[in-house]
Amino acid sequence: MAFFSDIPGPGRKAHIGHYVSGAAHVGLIGWLLLGPLFEVEPLPFDVTNVTTISEADYAALVGAQGAEEASPQVAPVVPEAPQAPEAPAAEDSPPPTPVEEAPAPEPPAPQEATPAPLPETVP
Repeated sequence: MAFFSDIPGPGRKAHIGHYVSGAAHVGLIGWLLLGPLFEVEPLPFDVTNVTTISEADYAALVGAQGAEEASPQVAPVVPEAPQAPEAPAAEDSPPPTPVEEAPAPEPPAPQEATPAPLPETVP
């Protein structure tokens, strides 16, 4: 306390800015000296090289691909499946008789729902 009482003026409150500035400078210098000790190696990542082309080059590239697609393509030749020999028509056999279809059965008529009798309660 003797140090502060010897200084004329309002006292300790005048020097708070010095203390804050000193602490900030000590922290900054300490970070500059000790920071590299805590440095972490960055994670590897993939990089893709790209090339820029002009609009005319792009149009030529797309036009070349479109010309290839527009060229007539030969359809693959598919061999025909061998057909089974036809059975000789028998002139003696009678023509097939048409099969009569049975009429579809009608769905049953909906029954009216009758309420179930309520159970008797004993008073």
